[in-house]
Formats: sequence, C-alpha cells, structure tokens
Amino acid sequence: MNIKLRTKDGVEYLAESTPIKTGGEGAIHKVLSSKGPPLVVKIWHDPGKAVGARKRIEWMIDNSPVKSASQSLQNSIIWPRDLIFRNRRFIGYTMSMVPEAIKLFSMIQPGFPDLKFGMEWDKYTMPAELRSRLIVCYNLSQAVGFLHKSGNFRVVDMKPENILVKPNGHISLIDMDSIQINDNNGMLFPATVFTPEYSPPEFHQTTFVPGVTRFSREHDLFSLAVILYQILVNVHPFQASHHKNTAVHENIIDGLWAHGSRKNQLHSIPRFHNFFVQLPLSIRDLFRQTFDAGHANRAQRVHPDEWATTLLKEMRLLKNPTRPHRKATSAAPKQKPAAKKKKKSAKKQVITQNRVQTVTHTSNSVTQSIQVIINGKTLVSINNIL
Repeated sequence: MNIKLRTKDGVEYLAESTPIKTGGEGAIHKVLSSKGPPLVVKIWHDPGKAVGARKRIEWMIDNSPVKSASQSLQNSIIWPRDLIFRNRRFIGYTMSMVPEAIKLFSMIQPGFPDLKFGMEWDKYTMPAELRSRLIVCYNLSQAVGFLHKSGNFRVVDMKPENILVKPNGHISLIDMDSIQINDNNGMLFPATVFTPEYSPPEFHQTTFVPGVTRFSREHDLFSLAVILYQILVNVHPFQASHHKNTAVHENIIDGLWAHGSRKNQLHSIPRFHNFFVQLPLSIRDLFRQTFDAGHANRAQRVHPDEWATTLLKEMRLLKNPTRPHRKATSAAPKQKPAAKKKKKSAKKQVITQNRVQTVTHTSNSVTQSIQVIINGKTLVSINNIL
C-alpha cells in the first residue's frame, strides 16, 4: 500500500511504501505522483529526530543555493525541496531522484568495472581510461567549489558513500541534511556526522563535541583531495602499513601518505599506489601541496577552483585512449590445423569496432562526444554535457 503525503503548501504526493534505501536515520521512498522531475522522499525513523531537524530543513529550503543555479549544478547537489507531512505531522522532505547512478564507493574498488556493471562503465577501467576519471574529478571539484562560494556551507562528511556517479561522469552530492551551515554571526546549524578517514589531522587532535565543534573550509579541502586521489589511484592516500599506527586516521595525524615526504616511515605500501606516478605532474603536485604542505599549514590545501582548472587542462592534453576489451566469459573453440593440400580459404568477415571519445569545454560545461565506428562507418555519435 502506498503512503499518502502532503507538502507544507498542501500538494499531495503518493510514495511507495517499500523504501529503495534505508539508513541509520531514515528511509528513502520513491514518489509516485509528482509533476516535473522524479522525486524521492526521506522519512525519519524516529519522529523526535524529524521534529529536531525541521528547522534546519526549512532553512535549507528557504535559502537554497541551487534554486537559481544551472540544471547541471542542481543535479550535482541534491538539496531538500519541500517539507513533507503525514497526518499533519512533519516526517521528512522531498529531493530530486538520481536515476542510473552508482555510489562512487563502487568505482574506487579494485577491479572496477567487473561484469555486474554494464559496458557503459568500461571507460573507467584502470589505468588506461584516465581521462574519464578526470572528468568525474572535475565535476566533483565544481560542485564543492560552488557550495563554498554560494554560501557558508561546509560539507564535512564528504566521502565516496555520499557521492553518486553516472556513466557520463556526472556526480551528485547526497545526504546534504547533515552539513554545517554558518551565517554572519557564527554557526547556524552544526554538522551532525563525520568520518575519521576523510577528516584532516587537526580534527583528530581536538575533541569533537556534537553541536559545538565548528568545521573550517579547509576540512572540506582535505576530504576533497582524499576522494580525488581515490578516484584516480583506486586507494586511500594514507592507506599503508606503519610499525606503530594501525588505522588510516592515525597515518593522517602523522602525515604519512604513500608518496609523501615521510613515506620512508612506512614499511608496506599497497601496489595500487603505483598508479600515482602515471598521473600528470601538475596533478601530483596538487596532492603533495595538500597532504605535505597542508599537513602543518591548512591554508596550503588546494581549493576546488584550482583542482578544476588543472584537471581541465590535463583533460585537454590527453589523447584519445585505447579502450581495453573485456575478457570473454568462455574460452574460444580451438581451430583445426590447416590441411597440407592447398585449398582456397573462405573469406572471413572481419568486423572492427572502435569507440572514439573526445572532450571539449565551454565556459559552463564539458562536452563528451562518443562515436562507434564499425568497418570504417560511423553508426552512433553521442554528445553528453558533462
């Protein structure tokens, strides 16, 4: 049976009773009856927590930074849209649905993409398809930069589990109801959650007090750099073995990352870090600036705009990559040895298929063009605005 819901303005919605996702705080349900873009609704498990969050959500809706932004930015930041009530009681809020997307967490796993993902994800195979991953990094940097410039927002709990990505490289920041919101007088709404593995060294050297601890913009800059490294190298930059430290956040405190100035203190470094040396020098320098110079001086951490500018430059410089083909699921049949007697061999039809991907940039967007060419004839040509 569907759930009957109503917005603050009296607009009625129907939502599926079975959630499409369930988390610690609440569940996400698909909205069935809505005009315009597809929506979902977040419904808190605990009515008391819903009441406690109402003021924050109401402020976010009234002061939305994406309301007047471009459609691409609206898709990149999944912001609350409407308060939702059931039987006149506030229970949650609506937000845009992100179809055909996976969590970024899946993309940064070793062996991605395996056969459970469609062919459209082959463009992210490591290490051959660097440019496709640069596009994801560029879009993420743009979204974080927009949030920082458009208001006093700090994402704080930025991590791959809270980022969705589509095959064309578009990303969406989700779980935005836990961010820190500041105003001219100080902190208006505190961040409610954080993740140690994506928090900078200074955070671990203080005591986190819920509702009191105020996070700086540099906290987000560290988190962003860690995620960009994971997208490009497929491993956390601070994941390595140390004789004393047993957790990633302990390496963060000591500034021990795989290619840092203190890497000689690490006695075992995962092989995935070898991808780092294949990155363009300009990108490697930004990681060193953030993790080495930024370890002692947080002001040295790279800002999203600088990431975006550098990533775009490298995307333009990269030549069209050669896409690796997937291995066949079964072995091909063995060919019979040719007979000694000369015979006219039957002509075999040879089909070659190439996909050509180009990336162009305008002042507002990145365009990805894909062509499928069979036997020299172009059959498919697709342009995606990234």
